[in-house]
Amino acid sequence: MGQVSADLQIDFHSFAQESAFELVVEGTDQEGNKPVTVEYVSQAMLFMQLWAEITWHGTHGLEVLKMLTPGQKRVKVFCPQEMDKSIRIFVDNDKRAVRSMGRRCDTLTEALTWNGEVWKPLRYGYNRPQVTIIEKTTFRDRQGDLVADPKYDPGKGGFYTAGETIGALVVQYKPGYSLFNISYDTGEPVASRALFEEMKKCWIYGDIGKASVPPVRLVAISNRAAVTAQFERLFWPKGFPGVTIGSPDKGLYVETPGTRETMTQRLFLDENDSEAFVDLKKTTYIEGADETGKKFKLRLLNQ
Repeated sequence: MGQVSADLQIDFHSFAQESAFELVVEGTDQEGNKPVTVEYVSQAMLFMQLWAEITWHGTHGLEVLKMLTPGQKRVKVFCPQEMDKSIRIFVDNDKRAVRSMGRRCDTLTEALTWNGEVWKPLRYGYNRPQVTIIEKTTFRDRQGDLVADPKYDPGKGGFYTAGETIGALVVQYKPGYSLFNISYDTGEPVASRALFEEMKKCWIYGDIGKASVPPVRLVAISNRAAVTAQFERLFWPKGFPGVTIGSPDKGLYVETPGTRETMTQRLFLDENDSEAFVDLKKTTYIEGADETGKKFKLRLLNQ
């Protein structure tokens, strides 16, 4: 019986490059990024913020951080074009997948530095991008002798040298990516009950960022790989507006810190439940000034 022999060559580098992708959530510079809009205009809320500081036990009857419109965030997935249709993104453990809005390409500037290496891949060297060298240093070997500049391999998406080299390139190219529009809420479904209570209190006192607001968490999955990322959950307004008197066209008076005088009153929200109550620290006196320094003094006589 005769023998048959054959050589099998597997390009592991190319397979790894085609299998991977990168999820980018910051610095995407895309139109459409918007914070969660929450309700802040109501008679009850105006009363609480202007003339009373509220401390409550539970949230009986208090609708704080009511979402009017969800937040929006554009994110990019850098990947080979053939992976575009297979990539799905899941937001905050939601089982409904977000699909791509389609392919885009933007010019990217990247620096590649050799410190004794032979090979330097582009960060997003998918689909044979055209590359332009815009700056370069001289290249030397470990003995300090001049050597030839790196050569670009479009098939593998990177630059190689004949031996171990020291030097740097600055290049420009247009990598392809898939664009996704992420919609997110106030975070109530993923926050613990105690944390969401703290978020409400911090928002009422002017800055929800003082609470440990849970970030928006993403999981991106393709047929070959999975990656995770997260970004900050933003609100508008980030807290209940501060105390102002007047109107923009006639001038605004802003409260002067340290001048407020108060009294505390406890209100029970349910006559049959002694644990359901709010403590109101009512304002009885307040001072303020406009941008020119003109002052006002206000005393509330009706308690």
